[in-house]
Amino acid sequence: MTGEAFVILMSIFSTATGLVAQAVKTFLDKQNVKYVTDLVVLFVAAVVGGCGTLVYYMINDVPCTGKNIAFIFLMIIANCIGAMVGYDKIVEMVGQFKKK
Repeated sequence: MTGEAFVILMSIFSTATGLVAQAVKTFLDKQNVKYVTDLVVLFVAAVVGGCGTLVYYMINDVPCTGKNIAFIFLMIIANCIGAMVGYDKIVEMVGQFKKK
């Protein structure tokens, strides 16, 4: 996987992670389930990052090498970090608007 492909995929996955995480939280709220928001976001980010990278590999016939498997784990980590940083910033911004 090239660096360019990694960045493009991470951008796509971080957007998808935000949308899926919001859908999961809405579903859990409707079911009256108590949950930790950060853990939901981390779980969704890991699943979206890992599965998304595997789908990319299947579509592009990327061989299963040690390097490419390492990229799957790097994508999971990068997507989790990106999701948490993005989520925390959005929550902080919304909180600031509510105070004003």
